[in-house]
Amino acid sequence: MNLPIITIFTKVDLVSESTKAQLIRSLEDVIANLQINSTPILLQTNDDIVQISRNIKEKNVMPVCMVSNVDWAGINLLKSFLSMLPVNEQVKGEENENVEVDLF
Repeated sequence: MNLPIITIFTKVDLVSESTKAQLIRSLEDVIANLQINSTPILLQTNDDIVQISRNIKEKNVMPVCMVSNVDWAGINLLKSFLSMLPVNEQVKGEENENVEVDLF
């Protein structure tokens, strides 16, 4: 179906910056081993969100978001990204017309 893959790492407040970088490298290795034609891109700014949400259909990008379950760091970026995703007209139908995604 050529659906985009979005990766979310949670509880990042429990690990160091070097561990976060290692997670991204491990994700790249998994993608290469599975022969998925995608490039993981870390969502860090609003500019990243706008650019990736506009190009998610045309380019093989895999958005990666890191969120904290304690201080909620990264949650607003994730919410913004999900709200900016384009609607797939092939999937949209009468039964799917009122589907919502809510984050607490």
